[in-house]
Amino acid sequence: MNLPVRLKDKNGNTTEYVYDNIRRISQIKRAGGVEKFEYDKRGNMTKMIAPDGSMKRFSYDDNRNIVSVTYPTGLSENYKYDKLNRCISKEFSDGVKSDFVYDGDRLVEIALPSGSIRYEYDEYGRVLKQTLDDNISESFVYDSMNRVLEYTDIFGNVSGYEYNQNGRVKAVNLGDDVKYIYNYDKLGRPTEESRLAGNTENKIYYAYDDLGRVSGIRTDTGRENTYSYDNEGNITSIKDSIGNTNYFKYGVGNTLEKVVDSDGLVSEYSYDKMYNLVGIRQYKKDNENDCMTRCYHRNNMGRIFKIENADSTYKTMDYNSLGQVVKNIDEDSFKTELKYNEAGLLTSMKCSDGNYVNYEYDGNRFLKAVSGSFGTMSFERDKKGLVKKALTTDGHSITYEYDKFGRTVAIVYPDGKKVGYYYDNKGRLIETVSGNEHIRLTYDCLGRLESREYSDGSKTCYEYNDIGSPTKITHISDEKINMEYTYAYDLVGNKTGISINRNGSVKDYSYSYDEVGRITKVVLDGKVLREYSYDIFGNRTDKVEYFKDEVITTKYIYKGGKLAEERIAKNNSLIQKRYEYDKRGNLIKKFSDGELETEYKYNGLGQLISVISGKNIVTYEYDGLGHRIGKTESNGNESHTTSYVIDIRKKIDNILWQNSDGNERSFVWDIQLISEVEDDNSTNIICDELGSVILEGDELFEYSEFGEVFGSKPKNFGFAGLMVDDISGNYLSATRMYDENMGRFLGKDKIKGDIRYGFTQNEYTYCYNSPLLFVDSTGESPIVNTLESIQVYDGIDLFEGIDLFLDKLFNSSYKLWVEVLPSEVQDVTTKVTRSLIRASRNAMEVDLVINSYVDCSGNVRQVKIGSISDISNMFARSPISTPVFDLVDFHKDNNGVFHVTRRCWQAGGGYNNFYDFAFDSFTSMNRGKFKFGRGDDKFTLWMWKGDYFNLGAGGEIGIYKGKDWHVDCYTQSKLKMNLDIRLKDGTQVIDWDANDLHQWWITGFNPDKRFQDVKAEDLVMTGMVDFDEERAMWKEFVHTAEFDDQNEDKINDNWCLDLVHRNAVIKWERGNIN
Repeated sequence: MNLPVRLKDKNGNTTEYVYDNIRRISQIKRAGGVEKFEYDKRGNMTKMIAPDGSMKRFSYDDNRNIVSVTYPTGLSENYKYDKLNRCISKEFSDGVKSDFVYDGDRLVEIALPSGSIRYEYDEYGRVLKQTLDDNISESFVYDSMNRVLEYTDIFGNVSGYEYNQNGRVKAVNLGDDVKYIYNYDKLGRPTEESRLAGNTENKIYYAYDDLGRVSGIRTDTGRENTYSYDNEGNITSIKDSIGNTNYFKYGVGNTLEKVVDSDGLVSEYSYDKMYNLVGIRQYKKDNENDCMTRCYHRNNMGRIFKIENADSTYKTMDYNSLGQVVKNIDEDSFKTELKYNEAGLLTSMKCSDGNYVNYEYDGNRFLKAVSGSFGTMSFERDKKGLVKKALTTDGHSITYEYDKFGRTVAIVYPDGKKVGYYYDNKGRLIETVSGNEHIRLTYDCLGRLESREYSDGSKTCYEYNDIGSPTKITHISDEKINMEYTYAYDLVGNKTGISINRNGSVKDYSYSYDEVGRITKVVLDGKVLREYSYDIFGNRTDKVEYFKDEVITTKYIYKGGKLAEERIAKNNSLIQKRYEYDKRGNLIKKFSDGELETEYKYNGLGQLISVISGKNIVTYEYDGLGHRIGKTESNGNESHTTSYVIDIRKKIDNILWQNSDGNERSFVWDIQLISEVEDDNSTNIICDELGSVILEGDELFEYSEFGEVFGSKPKNFGFAGLMVDDISGNYLSATRMYDENMGRFLGKDKIKGDIRYGFTQNEYTYCYNSPLLFVDSTGESPIVNTLESIQVYDGIDLFEGIDLFLDKLFNSSYKLWVEVLPSEVQDVTTKVTRSLIRASRNAMEVDLVINSYVDCSGNVRQVKIGSISDISNMFARSPISTPVFDLVDFHKDNNGVFHVTRRCWQAGGGYNNFYDFAFDSFTSMNRGKFKFGRGDDKFTLWMWKGDYFNLGAGGEIGIYKGKDWHVDCYTQSKLKMNLDIRLKDGTQVIDWDANDLHQWWITGFNPDKRFQDVKAEDLVMTGMVDFDEERAMWKEFVHTAEFDDQNEDKINDNWCLDLVHRNAVIKWERGNIN
């Protein structure tokens, strides 16, 4: 039948295909097991049986429409259609339902449990306006080429777009004197981008190698990255502005096998036969004897069932049919069992130490109650799922009020105190009102915080450089400069200087760094204060402190990556400190000169529950969502209890109110902590760019680079906004305790590092030893300082931060790695998505808290700054994503997969290698490219598979015409295409026969949570292109294939040609092709 039956890669791994008598795949046999498929008499797939035996069932009506999908858990999706085969409703067996209304072939309304979305079209079928409940709407104006000329957001702000004669975006006008201008070379490649903001202009330049790949990105301020590639198009080296170079090596399937950081750290990665990561090995270049390892053992579904650490300790996981962890046994033999309902929502968690939590949901799958050993919490919600009222474990209530856009406009605290929030016409927070206190914010034309003004007339002002890093923070009171912080940076963003002027007293700090950005030297007013040294893994090995009369030297000794001993040489004496850990890697005992100094205890979930230091003891309490909600401190004679009321919508910066032995205190936040209120007396709080409290009322605070306090410590919040713990003398993040003296957390990081950067794999260091650039309030993932973080605009609730995430994803935030996006991608889609998402972002808020708290997925996760991956995937799965993607011609099918139509926005854009490079910069992707034809009739079949910008797993096939570097979309194509994408374990991701009669581009992505952060190499694409109505094109395709010895694209090596029916099929399992 001329069908592939066995594929073997360079490592000898094989995949076998078994077909039935009418050419349908019935089995796929891989190293991980066998996936089976069954069909009905009409050829519809009725069963998918995974290697673990779990089964997904499908049923159809007489028109072959899917009418039900039943998952292994028993959850079913049921669909209804009208006489025109249009889907008019989708209902799950648990009662969640959506309805769809049409006008001809146009979808005009979607009725969701959280509200409706209505669409208006012009005579050409283009969306002119879309309206949510409460008349929240956006509108578009197009030109004759179907390009967006104007976009009006939900607040009435208008953005304008200009195009050059080739149809490429040449300018974007965003208002507020902000404009972006784009230039291209003769091949259509972006060469220059200018940002005009007020009277300031900044530029970015792009250079290319002979094969059209980006070889350099340079700014007009001297920042520059250069790139080199292998024959597969993988980046093999990146050189930054100051000469530091990282090297990369790839193996079969373009899997990343080796990384050499600029400091000589070598990271090697090994994979199983299904290209799943199974091992990490790190060592110093030219010295492999001292190495760190981590091993991942996987089952036949590719799921991790055992993680083995370098010290031979290990944890194990068991899964259900959906790949959710149902049992976790950690290194200390604590067992946690988890249960889920048929919709896959977590319903209970039970730990062998006696702790347990039960979760209850409403009819729309929103969390409504949490109960168990940590107490009971409950939540009341509005129609959109926004939390209106939360009842805490202590019986305290917090009430939330929202405007029609879903923004928080008021929070009522447990004591009845009300804090109000006001916004400008761009949706930005501009005023916080607490009692008689009014705190007002202003922004510059780029949306960056410009000033904060208090009711007493004091004011804090902010200035920034070209990439948005703060260069000056000035606090003025009584028309005098009380404080001025001035910052200097090197070309890669390291903070090289801080000048602090406090009432005329000036201190000038300067800082030095090693090749990977770890701080190595601190100088004050020309005199060295401190010096740091590190081993190849990023552990601090030496600290030298220079005082007026003495030098203190501390040496750090490690065992298995854990700090085992400190030797402090001081005044001709030696102090020895020794540390002990449990098998989970948590610090449990600290000794000084042989005497027990401090003891730490943890529960079965790994939460710190007590610290004992001599007679001083502090115990901590938690709620069922993992928030720390109280503590009791005692010194042997008396005890003091403090309870906290948490804004459950946020993971950090979330303490609203505390009660300490009857003394009540409220905390007021905008993007940072701004005031404390006690007995109706408000105290203004000023924070620096890291969120560190530097002024509380009249009391000033100053910190070292790692957070050590010079003088007295603040009462509640201190360095980088972390909570102060008096008993231990350390700081508390959301999940781990941080010791500023060591510059390390006391327990392991739950979220592992990015395999592209070896230094991120250290499980204990604070912010990669770059504490002046990053902060880590969660204790899980460092992010850039708080003025640049994703919550820069308001930070009132968890999902306000999506705005900036989308800016970073599509628009110019003027960062090198973001700005590589071609301008065609930086279009109206950003504005559409950013605005609409406001209306429903909180619908998933508590779900994120649970997922972050439990974190038992068993998957190897990379560092995602600001949890961008979680946010974008949650957006793609939310109801509001459907109208958003509809506007850019991505429409959701009955299986929840998004596809484009033939008349999509990219039709006028074309394609080139730069697009792939840009996408590869921030998402996992593989490309396939096949050229064929002669003369002016030169065509390219371009293919893509991978992680769709963290939105979900997907892929595409497109036909393009042109012989130059930039090729045009061949929109008049009469090809027919089919796309099938699966995981290596056989799990179906996409199975798509486009609805259009013909296709020039077929694409799709599946936002299912199971496919979040998928690696491109883990996807298997089967693509079919039917040339029967493009016989001249078929002739050229076959002709090129026949001369494969001279054809660099090797069509015969990749495609199976059916010469009778004139179609071609490709089975693409590995990395880049051509």
